Amino acid sequence: MALKIEKFSPMRIDRLNSPEEEEWHEILLEKCLPEFQDIAGNFLNHTGTPPALRMVFSIPKRHLSQLIEYLVDWSIEEGLNRPIREWIYSLLAVIDLPLVQDVVSALRRLVKECRSLRSELSIDRKSEANEFSLFITIITIFFGQKDLADI
Repeated sequence: MALKIEKFSPMRIDRLNSPEEEEWHEILLEKCLPEFQDIAGNFLNHTGTPPALRMVFSIPKRHLSQLIEYLVDWSIEEGLNRPIREWIYSLLAVIDLPLVQDVVSALRRLVKECRSLRSELSIDRKSEANEFSLFITIITIFFGQKDLADI
């Protein structure tokens, strides 16, 4: 991923410069930006702008921490659906370390939510349980929240 980031020239999308929470919600989860309509069909679970590399790399870095916090909040309010999971995963792949404390707190809430949702899933939803386990592993190991790790 680091090599892709170094070689990638992000698109300049004025709408991504300083939107408020409601506008971010619309961009990420409700209505696909025109610049990404050509790839929207590759992301069948998304009605908003999909988390394709060129979109993720086009988001100014100064917004990444706040977006993760928003997405975790939305996951608690609306459910940890596939679009939200894919967006969180994509942003975790590009965010710089160290994380600010508010993001660490949000990720800890996400781990707890994943663990709770995973425990409620029926056996026939094993792939979804694996996705929740992946979030738990990434956050606890890579982002240093080992006290929340599955034992």
